[in-house]
Amino acid sequence: MAEPLSVLPDNPTLATFCHEGPWHLVTQRIWLLDFVSHEAWPCFRQGEHDSIGHEFWTQDGYVFFDDRVPATMGPSPQTGPRAVATDVAVKQSTMIPFVGLADRKGNLVRRIDMPYYCNHYHANRDNTVLVGDDVDDLVLIDISGDEAKLRVLCNHKTSWHTQSAHCHPTWSWDGSRILYASDHGGRVNLYLVEP
Repeated sequence: MAEPLSVLPDNPTLATFCHEGPWHLVTQRIWLLDFVSHEAWPCFRQGEHDSIGHEFWTQDGYVFFDDRVPATMGPSPQTGPRAVATDVAVKQSTMIPFVGLADRKGNLVRRIDMPYYCNHYHANRDNTVLVGDDVDDLVLIDISGDEAKLRVLCNHKTSWHTQSAHCHPTWSWDGSRILYASDHGGRVNLYLVEP
């Protein structure tokens, strides 16, 4: 099963698609597809312990994705929804979670190690700041330097009980606002916040 195609903003002949399924069981999740040549090829060739997902095209034509420890995916009987984790045994794992940027050929061009997990990410115009949704808050993550730095933006108050109640924060095209969803108050609504 594959998610809908995501077409490159400045080249409608190139798209990505994601092979769905449990993150730790799908051996290659993100693919690139050329509509002219009808060729498909892996975007960031996954290794044995990779758990890749949440891909999107950046405004400058890179494919953004995150790679996390497989055990952090999905709900847990002990902890409930795992939208984000800062107390998961990140330091005890041999795999370091990261976010990455891949070029149009699928080659990794930048890797940023992450000392925490968010459920979803989205990058600003120049790929220097991410917005992420953790369990309780929207966070801004500065990735302009060698180490990621996290700052709380606001509390989103969503329940995570359904897929539509996931925040999925997204930068506006001009970078002036962030759009996200929350079911605070009982219904899923969209909210705009300035970073």
